[in-house]
Amino acid sequence: MSKRYYDLFWSGSDKRIRSVWRVVSVLMAFLSVFLPARGGALTGAWRGSLELGPAKLPLVFNFTDGEGGGILCSLDSPQQGAYGIAAKVVFSDGDSLAVEVPGIRASYSGRIGRSEITGVFSQSGRSFPLSLSRELPIEERRPQTPRAPFPYSVTDSFFVSADGVRLAGTVVVPAGGLRKDVPMVVMVTGSGPQNRDEELFEHRPFAVIADYLGRRGIASFRYDDRGTGASGGVFATSDIDDFAMDAEAALEFARSLNPEGRTGFLGHSEGGTIALMLGAKGVPDFVVSLAGMAVKGRDLLLEQNRHSLSRREGLTDTQKEEILLLVDHVFASIEDGCGLTDGEIDDYIAGHCRSVSPAVVAQVKNSIRSDYFRKFVALNPPLWLKDIRKPVFALNGSLDTQVRAKANLMKIKESVVGSRVKEYEGLNHLFQHAQSGEMTEYGDIAETISEEVLKDVAEFVMQQK
Repeated sequence: MSKRYYDLFWSGSDKRIRSVWRVVSVLMAFLSVFLPARGGALTGAWRGSLELGPAKLPLVFNFTDGEGGGILCSLDSPQQGAYGIAAKVVFSDGDSLAVEVPGIRASYSGRIGRSEITGVFSQSGRSFPLSLSRELPIEERRPQTPRAPFPYSVTDSFFVSADGVRLAGTVVVPAGGLRKDVPMVVMVTGSGPQNRDEELFEHRPFAVIADYLGRRGIASFRYDDRGTGASGGVFATSDIDDFAMDAEAALEFARSLNPEGRTGFLGHSEGGTIALMLGAKGVPDFVVSLAGMAVKGRDLLLEQNRHSLSRREGLTDTQKEEILLLVDHVFASIEDGCGLTDGEIDDYIAGHCRSVSPAVVAQVKNSIRSDYFRKFVALNPPLWLKDIRKPVFALNGSLDTQVRAKANLMKIKESVVGSRVKEYEGLNHLFQHAQSGEMTEYGDIAETISEEVLKDVAEFVMQQK
């Protein structure tokens, strides 16, 4: 799920905030949609997906009956976090309809069948086939999402980070209250601006984890990233040091609620890296790292780019090799602490990478201007992993395409004395059971997180009390 494990080749206009699912996000960025309706039989939500090469963009059109017999329509794009986009039904005769979405200069026309609407969506001079069917209830789409009543208490609260930014979160306290024998977990999200549930693709993994732990006597605190949800601050100008500072403040707050109990981190993806980083400083009592990076930032990002290029059509093998050569050269300069000017990059390209397109060159140059990106490239977990003296449980899925399981877990096992590591067969970066592990599958899978992972995490945390 990730604050942004960079893939230079899918970078959009905002190079600072790309998540582990950045391929989908960028393919979605130029789109947003709306759709058809007819009264009565159309009332309700209808879902379909735009096919965008290897990725899909799910869209939901909501139809309601208006006063005087008209039809009202709005659009949701769940993967983009966009809901209630205004749409206008300009024609409907019971068999066909036409919809416009003025805010995004798009249109849709389709034929209404007994159980499906088939049509074409057009935007910016491009057209895509789009079929809609009745939306399933969230209980069927995301069956693990917690639903009240809960056998534990849920309280919204806030804390203040070291730089004065106020961050909001949710405390879960199991039945019986907080005591010395009740451990507490502080959850740290992955890359990209994420709310306290680490919500994406309508999945809410941190809410699912908090619910599972709360039912088994474990307290938790999860919070919105700075500049996200109810938290203050600005996400776009923040970097991994800011997020680590926030995590440390969150743990101090959680520890103040139960000073005699043991309090540790559970971090996912970049959050797992932050949990390990703070573990090396002795901040938490224990660490659960869900696909947290333990290899060098440079190595991880290069591997991610290599994987993305292997699946990208329209490039020759020579072009792919030269792109990787350029990226590695730029990464090496950042890791060495010097960086490269635009002119130095141009000189290197002239001598070694002449087949690299101007568009890719521009993306590389824009990315390295980001403080966040430079710090991430220069991250060197192997330097500080050996300093961790707290209990660590590190997990990875065998199909994770963002953080490769074997190399990552091996580094933790070698570096952290007494650490427990486990690779889960058939799980992806979100710890869902998957087919390929690619990011394009995330939204299609009903499971939010493997029950086996939940069980193992709960058992490890209970051992820390």
